[in-house]
Amino acid sequence: MPSHEFLLVDARKFSPSDYARFFGTAESDRARLPDDFCHYIADSLEWIPTINPTVNDHPPQLGLNFHGPTVILPEHASHAAAIFKGWADLFRQAPASFELTVNWKHQARSKEPRPSRFDVDRDSTVRALSDIAAMATQVSRGDHFLLHFGL
Repeated sequence: MPSHEFLLVDARKFSPSDYARFFGTAESDRARLPDDFCHYIADSLEWIPTINPTVNDHPPQLGLNFHGPTVILPEHASHAAAIFKGWADLFRQAPASFELTVNWKHQARSKEPRPSRFDVDRDSTVRALSDIAAMATQVSRGDHFLLHFGL
């Protein structure tokens, strides 16, 4: 299943331009969210100020790059932490296993859009969201940045 990865990076040793060194490495301390889930919460992810490390001078932007890397810097990390923590708190109330709906699409031979549904495991999703919120909180202290890899 395609997923998005989040990794805490020590800004005293690396810069956002060093993102490629972390791509495809088997870091055990990464938090992962399924792509469908990231699409489900995409509107709120657009509220997070970020930078694109693949672009010279790293211009500011809003939201995560769904394809490629994104960096959350210390000055915006508490905002990101609050958003991920809010989703974790919400999904703690869900049943142990449930479905979410994304990507309403027109199906062949039908004029009515139909939803695309995906299964969610509450505990692993809440754990990942909480881990990302904790990483963002650590970033807000100033010595790290949060590196996100989209598909």
